[in-house]
Amino acid sequence: MTDRKFVDVECDDIIYDYYVFNNQSPNEIIESMNEFNENYPGRELYFSLFTSGGDIEVAVHERRLENDKEYNDRIKREESVKNKVKSNEDKERAEYLRLKAKFESK
Repeated sequence: MTDRKFVDVECDDIIYDYYVFNNQSPNEIIESMNEFNENYPGRELYFSLFTSGGDIEVAVHERRLENDKEYNDRIKREESVKNKVKSNEDKERAEYLRLKAKFESK
């Protein structure tokens, strides 16, 4: 059985405002981050900043092990790729044997 992998996903359940960082001293930001960590214990969260229409926005992401659905979807994709590669190899081998027979008989 394949091990579960870590995935990085955006947390739709956590809304965080850029203004927590804006015009704040380092100590105020640290205090805010400590409160944030206390609200979400045991979760490996991180921030990404991006611009949207000239505004800076914050997205909260989480690094976690994939859930059952993500795991099953990944396994299906991996098997599909393996089957496709195998199918291509079989086609190439058949073409090789056909050409080999064609040109060896001459």
